[in-house]
Amino acid sequence: MKPFSHLEIESHLNTWQLSTARCVYWVEEETLLLADLHIGKSRHFRMRGIAVPQQTDDNDLKRLRTALDQYQPQRVMLLGDVFHSDDVADDEGFERMLHDTRGVEWVLITGNHDPQGLHRYEHLPLQAFEDSFQLDGFNFTHHPEPVEGALTFCGHIHPAVQMHGKGMQSLKLPCFHWRKDLVVLPAFSHFTGKGMVQPRDRDRVFVVTPDEVIEANGFVAG
Repeated sequence: MKPFSHLEIESHLNTWQLSTARCVYWVEEETLLLADLHIGKSRHFRMRGIAVPQQTDDNDLKRLRTALDQYQPQRVMLLGDVFHSDDVADDEGFERMLHDTRGVEWVLITGNHDPQGLHRYEHLPLQAFEDSFQLDGFNFTHHPEPVEGALTFCGHIHPAVQMHGKGMQSLKLPCFHWRKDLVVLPAFSHFTGKGMVQPRDRDRVFVVTPDEVIEANGFVAG
């Protein structure tokens, strides 16, 4: 798998690399941020008789391993919905990756799809938190709920925008939605729906294409 490209921006006296892997690398803290991995979603559907290829989950984990190899983080922050549902919350591939990267600090802030109760994660080499986690004046959570006085990073809504081209062409693409007090990450998993966003004045939208991350600069319609 080829290396990911990224767009580097400066905000709140820190450096953030917005990656085509659909994650953010926080340079000063050597921390990789990602949301909505939805491990087990394809298995969840197959258990209900819906034919979905197993490769869907496998490919997402391969992309995560590639991102880990490329950015070499000291910490990985999982902003919720790591698992798709309670009945697929045990995944050998994900657990093997956690054990293979014991030099990395893994932090999970649980989301609405994840198994409820912190005891459900005691067998995994990670720190699990409900609701939110704070570090160096920044807030990390799953739901897009800002906290006064802090920039909040979250997931949950799988943000996307509709890009319009010539000849009535349009394409729905995932994006990073960067507001004054809230940064919503795109879903890391490719096998998710997309929540269309309506940017407000002074919002910044960074569109993720297969090859680069581009600031939309007004070429966005929800």
